[in-house]
Amino acid sequence: MSLSGSNRLTRKVWMKEISVMKRLNHENCIRFYEALWEPGNDKASIVMEHADCGDLTTLIDRVKFREDHIAAFCKQVAQGLEYLHSQNIVYRDVMSDNVLLFSNGSVKIADFGFCQDGITNFKTFIGTPYWMAPEVCKGQPYDLKVDTWGLGIMTMEMMEGEPPYIDLQPLEVLYKIASTGTPLIKDPDKWSMELKSFLAHCLIVLAPQRASMKEVLAHDFLKERCSREDLRLLILKGKEIADRLPHESFKGFEEVH
Repeated sequence: MSLSGSNRLTRKVWMKEISVMKRLNHENCIRFYEALWEPGNDKASIVMEHADCGDLTTLIDRVKFREDHIAAFCKQVAQGLEYLHSQNIVYRDVMSDNVLLFSNGSVKIADFGFCQDGITNFKTFIGTPYWMAPEVCKGQPYDLKVDTWGLGIMTMEMMEGEPPYIDLQPLEVLYKIASTGTPLIKDPDKWSMELKSFLAHCLIVLAPQRASMKEVLAHDFLKERCSREDLRLLILKGKEIADRLPHESFKGFEEVH
């Protein structure tokens, strides 16, 4: 990663990521080892634990998820987010790209460059448009519950293979979220009441009414999660497909029963 003076945002994000990762100690947050800086060419690297099965985005591209798989992923990601919130850190970039997978069935949050200390009244416009909460899109003050919204959108990724409005340009997406609010499920009859209830709690437009991460973790849907072994087998299945077809992307290529 280049940290040249012409890229101040990159430098700021990199320094923020280091400062956050050094403080974290949780099974669902990626482990930091050290940061390396080459002053001669102004380049830097972060050394962290190796996620041997890639990221959640790749897995979503390779296999179709059962509901109990979705619940298991949501459970581990929500545990990591709740830990961050307990440390007065808002994550602000919940999406499948930032969730790393391990062959033992572990699921860990990574990429902490958009994190911010504090619990309320944030105003910085930051994040990835497709996963942004309505209050962020509108330029309103926001709090930890932007992460709940992001988790809800990530849940829709696992359900449908992609986030809502993926066919729109980023600026169009911001307007759509700000004006329309909660996105609709494409095929609601396909999913259980428990999953739809979970999604509804995460994707409430008015942030004060939206579930906190503690409330998310207490939702009945997460009790329906698959076993750690089942999740491990799903992750390994996705890795096997990715290794076999490393340069291809097939949405829902194989269904795991």
